[in-house]
Amino acid sequence: NGQIQGQIDAFLSQKARLAQGAAATDLMVTLEMATDLRKAICEAYLAQPMPHGTSDGDISTRQQLRLSEVELEKYAFVLLSQVDTAIAQPGALAQGGPMWAPALKCALLATVHMETSQFEAGECAAIAAELAQLVPKAERGALKLQQGKDDALRIVSVLERARRVAEQYSDALLRVFAERAVNMADALGVQEHIGRVFSESEIRASVVFQLSKLCQSMLKATRASTGAGAWDALVAGDAEGTLVQVDKIEPGVLGQMDQSQGLVLLVKWADGDEEVSAAGPGVRGVILEQELPHLSHLGVRARQEQVVFVTCDDDDTLAGVRAQLGQRVRLSASADGVA
Repeated sequence: NGQIQGQIDAFLSQKARLAQGAAATDLMVTLEMATDLRKAICEAYLAQPMPHGTSDGDISTRQQLRLSEVELEKYAFVLLSQVDTAIAQPGALAQGGPMWAPALKCALLATVHMETSQFEAGECAAIAAELAQLVPKAERGALKLQQGKDDALRIVSVLERARRVAEQYSDALLRVFAERAVNMADALGVQEHIGRVFSESEIRASVVFQLSKLCQSMLKATRASTGAGAWDALVAGDAEGTLVQVDKIEPGVLGQMDQSQGLVLLVKWADGDEEVSAAGPGVRGVILEQELPHLSHLGVRARQEQVVFVTCDDDDTLAGVRAQLGQRVRLSASADGVA
């Protein structure tokens, strides 16, 4: 296929230029070329099953093509992580900030990767189409993110959809691999911990994880611009219990405290590798005083354990929460907000 060969040559040339320290704009060009090339390979060669009687040579070629598209997705993950680092800089996503166009474009390309992988392809295509309409406006610096503006409403809507798909992917991967990985680790004599974190490690090494982080950063920036609440719900639901302050989620942190009537933890910090169950069986909800990636180990485990989990890093809001320490509280979290 001459067209795809041309794409391959152009991509390899661009990749080499980027490796030599090309301009920052080349990173986005390389990411787009990798995305387009992976999609072209999958559509041209891998979309249909191999017919009966396929020769060994054709089978070998198909295997090489499959490995190529897998490596292109891995490379996209690396490029997306570099953009995420730039987005994390102060002011990058403020009203009129310089990173809105790259951030939206990266979310678009990450969604195309998910569509190419045929996970919720229809929904991913719809999300990508909506993002494709927002990117040119961001490139012109014409996004209006104030409260009630159409741009802010559209961004929140499409990013919430994209994040839901990313979480659905995470849940699906856990359903397929989590128990099998633990069983295989046991059969091979591998440490139990390695088996338990295998699935989460695969999630965090995927384009889906970067998409989730991009959505989270842009949603936070949009909430700040519109004056919306500072809450972020990682696991929705309702929880009731005594509000207790702890520094971190870890074994023994609650000591001999009575957990029979349920507890809601106000946690000062987390590195993302904890498990809610480590604190004790009575934890019904968690309020974390910092941001946390939705697909972090802690976020994934909280969803598996069905523990209501929210984050907030606004001091004024948290002051109101701390005033209720020691009292019986009800924590309600949904996509519409936290109460």
